[in-house]
Amino acid sequence: MYRTTAHLALLLLLVLAFASPAFAHGGQYRGPGGHVPPGLKEPGDPTPPPPPPPGSPPTTGEPTTPSAPGAPPQPTDPGTPTPPSTTPGDTPTPQGRRPGANSLGMDSWMFWYEYNKSQLQNLKKSIYADYDTDSPWTSMGSGGHTTRSGRSQATRALTHSTIIPAMRWAMEMKNSDHQDTQSAAYIALAKITNDPSDIERIQAGIESKNYITRESSALALGLLRRARQSDQFDAITLDKVRTFLFQVFENDKHIARTRAFAALALGLLADQPTGSERYAGGHATTARLFELLQRSYKHPDLRVGLLVGISMQSPETVTEEQRKLLRVCAGVGRIKNDEARRNVRQFAALALGRLSHRGEDVLFLQRLLTQRRNANANVQRSVAIALGEVGSRVSAEDRVGIANTLIDALRKKRLRDASAKNFAIISLSYLVAADVREDRTNVMGSTKVKDMLIDFTENGSTSTRPYGALALGLICRAIGDETDVDFYGEFQAEARDILRAGLLGRKMGTRERAGFAVALGIALDDRSIKDLAEIVGNEKLDQELRGYAALAIGHIGIPQQDALTTLRKSLRQRTSEALRRSTATALGMLKDRKAVDLLLEELRLARTMSAKGQVVVALARIGDERAIEPLVKLLKNADEHDMTRALACAGLGIVGDLEWVPSLSLLSNDINYRAAGDAINEALSIL
Repeated sequence: MYRTTAHLALLLLLVLAFASPAFAHGGQYRGPGGHVPPGLKEPGDPTPPPPPPPGSPPTTGEPTTPSAPGAPPQPTDPGTPTPPSTTPGDTPTPQGRRPGANSLGMDSWMFWYEYNKSQLQNLKKSIYADYDTDSPWTSMGSGGHTTRSGRSQATRALTHSTIIPAMRWAMEMKNSDHQDTQSAAYIALAKITNDPSDIERIQAGIESKNYITRESSALALGLLRRARQSDQFDAITLDKVRTFLFQVFENDKHIARTRAFAALALGLLADQPTGSERYAGGHATTARLFELLQRSYKHPDLRVGLLVGISMQSPETVTEEQRKLLRVCAGVGRIKNDEARRNVRQFAALALGRLSHRGEDVLFLQRLLTQRRNANANVQRSVAIALGEVGSRVSAEDRVGIANTLIDALRKKRLRDASAKNFAIISLSYLVAADVREDRTNVMGSTKVKDMLIDFTENGSTSTRPYGALALGLICRAIGDETDVDFYGEFQAEARDILRAGLLGRKMGTRERAGFAVALGIALDDRSIKDLAEIVGNEKLDQELRGYAALAIGHIGIPQQDALTTLRKSLRQRTSEALRRSTATALGMLKDRKAVDLLLEELRLARTMSAKGQVVVALARIGDERAIEPLVKLLKNADEHDMTRALACAGLGIVGDLEWVPSLSLLSNDINYRAAGDAINEALSIL
């Protein structure tokens, strides 16, 4: 099956055994795509249609019916469970254990973390924290006078002189001669260029004979997004891109995923300059997306893509009539006179949460969460997420009402689905965090949220305890190092004590303890660094636990020497590629340049595709300018395996990315991965 089904580094180890061309778009599996082994899959979870086999892509947007579910991806950073069997429909039976014994259920906290880690880790900001500006970059060639460090100057210069020419080179089939290397170049170039002529190069890919390249072309146009104003393309240029993307979506000669990617790209561009041609302040884009939403489609990914694109538009561009359309779709599953498929309903609910701040929408979501008739688990999951999203835009009093709805639903067990409960727990933390940012105590001061979160953390189920821990960590993170509200200071001290006790205790399994480790990192608990480093350095402990403990140290962000030494040592261990990725990420978050020297030496000595792949991923994670030349050399070496070259291409895009946080993470943050279909899963697998 063509879809990206595992982290690239894992794939480098498994490719010969599983023979799956899962390098599509040169991507890297950076988070669980909403799937578990078939034996653990709920009957109600959607099974996305498989893409066409290479060489025979369909010419319509009609879904195909799979003969059997394929081997699904699993969370792979930092711990990768034993992969599923290659026999379609089989459940893995590692080392004689019962089927699925080493596999994750979709209610595991690891799924949530992998989807939301880009914002939490903020890796590039950690790497370039020595900049004097609010961003490590100014527009290349713009003549900006902002002071930058030597590291930033070196990376900026090499991005312009080396990475961009290498991406243009790789986009030509005569040079890369492999669809995934070529398509990875489209994605990478879009992240780093400021030259309008490169937009034409990317658009030209939509006419490629290879459908993987066509898909990359469509999605890459959304990655022209720039958060920093001085890096942005002008409105005229971007509105021409929007027109192009609408044309791609409406052209049924393209397969469904290409068209859905075009809709996602329109969403990614939502906060970019507009106002030329037919566009005015974003309203025209939103109106056209809603108009397309009301058409009939045979493939569900098209409406899902449109809803995700809609959900990323500015709330000010959405009319009451359009909000009503979303309410009807989420509530009764209809769009005008057309029945909406189940996962379409779920994404309509998410869109409401991201776009609404009005009482009617909030009350609707509250009722939808707790309704008894026609209750749907996946709709409840989306609504539980949506209520946390909308909470940051409503008044403190309305947040209290939302919190009470979530608490009531959890206490009275109206949320019978484990994932819905866990999403509701995270949403409660978002509501408290919104209060913290406004120096208010309404939610925690007038509801039972504190007691409930602590109870879930200490006494909850195997699934629930790590989510309770993450919720405590998120609130502590919002409180920060200092607070003028004594109430929050006392809460933070208590929460950190509870998290430390959970990490060091022996009552929980290793995956639960790993969740508490990550929560301590998110909570910025510097008292835990020593304990976390001891876990990382203990080779007798579970590799998964060690990897997440490493990430926790990175989250805390204090480069204590003993911890750095332990992380560097673990980085060189070849027993677990996942541990290597995690320690590399942690060292990047800690701004450790010595790790690059270790990795470059290993890259020079590596002889196998697997070993090279591990090092390339780690170098990309750290993002040092010294990695650029070796990665370009790897990309252009025709004697290297195509998968290694594709990975090098994607890694260069990471190093040169203009954004603090990768723009693609906007698609994954707080998404209902239980509802995601083929197009969303594929987009989330691309670096």
